[in-house]
Amino acid sequence: MESTITIANPSPELLRFLAAQDGRRKGEELTRLVEVPSAPEGEPDPRLVEGITGGASEDWRRMLGYLATRPDEWVKWQEICTHLDLSPKVMSGVLGAATHRCRGVMPFEKIEARGGEDHKFRMSGAVAELVNDLIG
Repeated sequence: MESTITIANPSPELLRFLAAQDGRRKGEELTRLVEVPSAPEGEPDPRLVEGITGGASEDWRRMLGYLATRPDEWVKWQEICTHLDLSPKVMSGVLGAATHRCRGVMPFEKIEARGGEDHKFRMSGAVAELVNDLIG
């Protein structure tokens, strides 16, 4: 059984609490909530922009582009791999490198499930628009 709770503006305290729970709930599904802050001028956070455009991985940009075509939808890991015609092992490397580069400001939410094959990703409509603007 899967249930989702959406919190429009999670407080930093809530995000820290949920992050602390991550280490205690191995094997259970857990949505990793990521705050996507804006710069003071209302522009997107430069860390988010760098996470989307940085590095040399075309596969990362293809993954983001695919998620951007399905804003606000949960998309299964295997579906992403199939769409990009890449093995889960290759995509795990792509995702790992990108996660490091994004420094905690990811352009999507992620639910981790046991075994890894049932992971799901969701990109907000606002981030999907930004992805489309930046990488088309």
